[in-house]
Amino acid sequence: MKTEIVTSRKKTILLLLGSLVFVVGGVLSPRVSYWADLFFAMCSIAFVAMLFRPYRLTLDNEGLTLSGGSQRLPFKIPWRDVDRFFVSRPRLGVTMISFNYSANASKKPRGTAFARTLTGADGGLPGGWSKSDAAVVDILNEYRQQALADDQTFRLPENFSTTYAGKP
Repeated sequence: MKTEIVTSRKKTILLLLGSLVFVVGGVLSPRVSYWADLFFAMCSIAFVAMLFRPYRLTLDNEGLTLSGGSQRLPFKIPWRDVDRFFVSRPRLGVTMISFNYSANASKKPRGTAFARTLTGADGGLPGGWSKSDAAVVDILNEYRQQALADDQTFRLPENFSTTYAGKP
């Protein structure tokens, strides 16, 4: 069982057009700072790159893998390391796919404690998916629950030993 969710080209094109409008407006207006022009020009370059290399979220029985975009190497998060996925609202009108690591996660990136105090979440996923954030969160949580349920059926108890220590 494998699913792939890709960022929406339409949303990326709209972001690109918005950035280009700000760049042109900044160039034509003498009141706008050079730094604002540079910022929106860099955003435009990033959105052009995302048209050719969109973010991909690959879900399988082991976990999720985020690839594409500005990332050179795929980023893998095992299902057992995630407590839950949820939609957060960092500010009015903005939603974001967030998640918290479980207490016994095998590895947590640096800064998760700081991120949690700042935003209420250990981590987040980029936006712009072809589905709504709420729909993607539902898919992620469903995949996670199914994978962990399948994993539990084949897992040996922690106190199980493969060596025989008793008498026949």
